[in-house]
Amino acid sequence: MGSVAGVRARARRMFVRAVGAVMVATGLVAVVPTGPAGAAEWWEGSQTANWYDGQVSYSSVLNCFSVIQGSPAYENGVGAYIGYLADPDNATGPKPVVNDKTWIRYRVYGMGNPCSGGSYFRPKFYLPVGWSWDTSRQIACAYDGSGGSAPQANCPGWSNMDASHAYWNNGSGSGGNLWGVAQGHYWEFQFPVKVGPNAQSGVVLDAHLDVADGNFNPQMLLRTNNVYVFNGTPGANNVGVMYDQPSSYDQATLPFAPGGPTRYGMLSAFQAVIGGRAGSAKFEISTNPGMTPVLGSESFSFPSGQFPGSAKAMTDWADAGVALQPGVTYYWRGSIIPTSGSAAVGEVQSFTLKPGGGVDATSLGATNSGGGVGTGSGGVPGGVITPVPQPTPPSPNPPVAPSATPSVPRTATAKKGVVVTLTCTGACSAKASATVTKKLGKKLGTTTLGSARGSLGAAGSTTLTIKLSKKLRARLKKVGSVKATVKVTTTVAGTSTTTTAKVTIKG
Repeated sequence: MGSVAGVRARARRMFVRAVGAVMVATGLVAVVPTGPAGAAEWWEGSQTANWYDGQVSYSSVLNCFSVIQGSPAYENGVGAYIGYLADPDNATGPKPVVNDKTWIRYRVYGMGNPCSGGSYFRPKFYLPVGWSWDTSRQIACAYDGSGGSAPQANCPGWSNMDASHAYWNNGSGSGGNLWGVAQGHYWEFQFPVKVGPNAQSGVVLDAHLDVADGNFNPQMLLRTNNVYVFNGTPGANNVGVMYDQPSSYDQATLPFAPGGPTRYGMLSAFQAVIGGRAGSAKFEISTNPGMTPVLGSESFSFPSGQFPGSAKAMTDWADAGVALQPGVTYYWRGSIIPTSGSAAVGEVQSFTLKPGGGVDATSLGATNSGGGVGTGSGGVPGGVITPVPQPTPPSPNPPVAPSATPSVPRTATAKKGVVVTLTCTGACSAKASATVTKKLGKKLGTTTLGSARGSLGAAGSTTLTIKLSKKLRARLKKVGSVKATVKVTTTVAGTSTTTTAKVTIKG
């Protein structure tokens, strides 16, 4: 059980705060803080405005060094995501609402090393219904966190946004009207938008990222689910879970009645987007990122109309039915379960308790991150640039067909024979033979000098030695040396290939 505004509940360790007011179970207490003095826009001066980004999408490229070495291997090419600026905790009420301004942004990280020297890209946007570009403000761009407002080189203004909402570069060189990103670097772009009176809440924000990388040249889908306009018409997903970052944080005392110390010196929290509906919200915790099994949970319910927009749910995990231990990484998520319609399950978050209290918190799913480019003409002021996301291997990786490569020496001796080296990237087999011309065969008494077979059960290398008989070695000693043809037939994954090479055999 948790506690809801004005309702006494048994559990004291979890509560819901309506955005713009603090409501607790010891009678109705509303504390409405005032907004920042003289703020021209809702995000200016706000300590709670954040980017809410979708999950990272990845492309896949062949690592150039691995190609040169003859063992091609795939890796992530770029990682990219899209998000929007929101503030469910804004002092004047949750933002954005209809007729507001806000921002969308996307980032592209160079993660791989294709032989093209990097990846080149261009975005095309699909704004939610009721959203439009705010061309009264300028686009902002940054490379590795350094940049500013358009227009400038590699950061064009609105004239480079075409009617299909594709945004083209104004650069030159190998990228031309695309942007290039090398391994270990990243681009960020911010676009001002207006939220119209017919905007819906709980919809998706999409972009296609067309990538040229000399490999698959993919069109990547960047998506943020559940984009909220807090007083907009309910869309397909008008309930949802949003996380501030960090979603778990140090907190010594309970910030609501009855007060007192938190159980573990920390709190976990999420924004419950409810939209005036009835239902319940839930916290779940596990030691498995797949959330199986669930070790403990807490929940609370709310009637229709209690939370017209969103509410903030917090817990210190004291009533979750599990004793948390320092040094253990815990995984948790928040959920909203309306009495009718589909539930919204938040993406998994994580934290590790520190000895003596407090947490080291890490988000795993779609997250928000503070800051951005920072400009003098609009933009989101200052902030910390999010580090490059850790690469996740593409799933599935494009398959690499197994291969078998024989190597025949240029010279050999009759005593040691002809040693053929066989290298395979998977299970394989091979047979090799050495022959001479009919003219030489008359001198040696045969045209076939010898043969050999070999196999590998997995990737690796082995040798096949074509040995000459004692009688043949004696005859070859009289002749001196001969040029022979070595034929090697390899079989891998059911496919056979034959190659030939010349070798000089000395008697």
